[in-house]
Amino acid sequence: MRVALLCCVAIVGAFLPTAGPALATDASDFSVCRSARNIYDPGTEAACSRVLDAPDASATDRVMAYAGRARVRAAGEDYDAAIADAAAVIRLAPTAKAYLFIGFYRTLAGDRDDAIADFTKALTIEPTAEGYFLRAGEYAAGGEHRKAIADLNRVIFQVPGEPEPHALRAKSFAALGLYDRAIGDYATLLGLNDRDSVSFAARAAAYLGKGNARSAIADYSAAIDVKPDWTYYAGRAAAYRAGGLLPEALADLIKAVDMHANPATCLALGGAYAASGDATHAAASYQQGLTLASEAVQADPSAETYRDRAQLYRALGQNADAVKDLDESIRLAPSADAYAARGEAHAALGDVADAEIDRGRAAELTAAEVARANAPPDGKLASR
Repeated sequence: MRVALLCCVAIVGAFLPTAGPALATDASDFSVCRSARNIYDPGTEAACSRVLDAPDASATDRVMAYAGRARVRAAGEDYDAAIADAAAVIRLAPTAKAYLFIGFYRTLAGDRDDAIADFTKALTIEPTAEGYFLRAGEYAAGGEHRKAIADLNRVIFQVPGEPEPHALRAKSFAALGLYDRAIGDYATLLGLNDRDSVSFAARAAAYLGKGNARSAIADYSAAIDVKPDWTYYAGRAAAYRAGGLLPEALADLIKAVDMHANPATCLALGGAYAASGDATHAAASYQQGLTLASEAVQADPSAETYRDRAQLYRALGQNADAVKDLDESIRLAPSADAYAARGEAHAALGDVADAEIDRGRAAELTAAEVARANAPPDGKLASR
């Protein structure tokens, strides 16, 4: 069994009965509804609905039809309808796989808490690697990293040698600052695939997190040898700067911007130019980044895009504009980073009182994030 197969089709395929219709329900509709090959065909949903409408449909027929129609509706991103059909499956057959089934669709809909509750019900009935893996993904996505690690330990015990649990656990270890443990998981992944550029780059970031610039440079270089991606050049540039190798950092950032100019790479390049004493090129890089950031805000006025543009405004000394963007970022999605950045912008403008308020709020949110990340599994949601 591969945890990589944890997807809608895999769960449904494992759940659906293998027999044909129990009564006189049209066999062709039954076959079409049950087929995993037709999830993007509108006719499949219609076939499932006909099975459900058949007066002689058995409970087994109806379980299959609801499950099959939910799969088709989820493929069409009609998640509410998919969840409703999956709930009908549970009313007819409240099995572990049925709860995995509905929980998976809740993850697609972004209903994290309800998905965790469903996965927990599934694990109460049958503690499978699939259930622990799916729940761990939701814990990690919500920043509950100790809970994610506890579930992933179970997965790795049940299905040793699978890469996905190690990759997810490494991210949670790194998020908790447990860099040596993250590095250990990435070493396992690279032992399974020594051409895994993603794991080289992720391990490099972990090395950089613990202050080992030399090892970070080596791993980013290995990632680039496998795949010359702009993110790896940007990462190696950060490692070069941490190691005091500014010319090498500049060269990598120029390469990264050439490959994929975006607000983050332009900001980093401007900072490297500024550190080298080249104010003209620094200003040009910041201005390029500001233009790109403004385009991003127009296309997607999100908390993140406003925060990114505020960083460019601050680099250019336009702190009043930065405060306006950070006001909007905080309105959309309050975060410790946004409050901290606005505090710095207020301080640069001489607004000492406002700066202190923002720094205090940033500290509060950071403490809450740390507490959430380190919270152990509680009684109702504990790994079983």
